[in-house]
Amino acid sequence: MSRAVRLCKEGNRDEFNAIVDTFNQRLYRIAWLITRDHGLAEDAIQETFVRAWGQLQSLSDPSKLTAWLTRILINYLKNQRRRKSVPQAKIEAAVNVADPARADQPTLAAETATEMSLVIAGLP
Repeated sequence: MSRAVRLCKEGNRDEFNAIVDTFNQRLYRIAWLITRDHGLAEDAIQETFVRAWGQLQSLSDPSKLTAWLTRILINYLKNQRRRKSVPQAKIEAAVNVADPARADQPTLAAETATEMSLVIAGLP
């Protein structure tokens, strides 16, 4: 792999494809074990390789390629988890907020709130 890393640093994309082929399954298993979601794992792997290509010059020791790629993957997944941990209000709280412009009228009817909840629950 040292040769492949050296050639990649020189801009050889074909050698990078060889790195992707070599590490794709290993990184996918790690991503799936963390996310338990095939789509998220695939996205994480793709983002890992995109970042690796862009940061390849920072890899000083090609013998540590496996650890370096794994660290990129884990850091990406940790950042994704942080972004998703933003506090979110329940739909009931959102529909019970009065419209300041029309304070004299009721907000949403209970049927509409239920319909909205069902629609939102059905979203991917």
